[in-house]
Amino acid sequence: MSKYKIERADSPDSPMRCQAVTSKGQCLNKATVEGGFCPVHGGNRAVATAEAERKRLYHLTKYRERLDELDSPNQDIKNLREEIGIMRIVMEAIVNQCDGPAEILCHAPKISDLATKIGKLVTNCHNIDKSLGQYLDKNDIVQIAQEIVQVISGVVSDAEDLEAIIEGIEMVLERAFE
Repeated sequence: MSKYKIERADSPDSPMRCQAVTSKGQCLNKATVEGGFCPVHGGNRAVATAEAERKRLYHLTKYRERLDELDSPNQDIKNLREEIGIMRIVMEAIVNQCDGPAEILCHAPKISDLATKIGKLVTNCHNIDKSLGQYLDKNDIVQIAQEIVQVISGVVSDAEDLEAIIEGIEMVLERAFE
């Protein structure tokens, strides 16, 4: 049942009169606020579409604010990260609309498709990061840690202090690779 009431316009020349034209002339019903048409002639759908567009813009703005916090220096990566964020927001919205496991099951194909697309976008983003040299793999990080230890060992002469520093670096690396 529609949440919009079908009401007659106040007068034949009312600006709120439905814009639909029937075989008897212009519709006599009152238009919805944003639709320009009454609920019988699609005014409720126009309002629903406008609400959906406002929600979409809200989510996009919300994500763009978050993205600006990250402030990626590379525009290609930034655009790809925007797409990833939008897809995640869409998937979250779908899951949040579900009232229980049965509804989640009904939306499973859509959720699965979005998860696949997000995975592909993330993979592409990692590939771009790697090609631009903005991505470090495990071997790169271990090599950097070894070079840091060499620099520190050139300055610190006490073996116990040096061993404590090396153990601290190893613990940091272990946590990072978990």
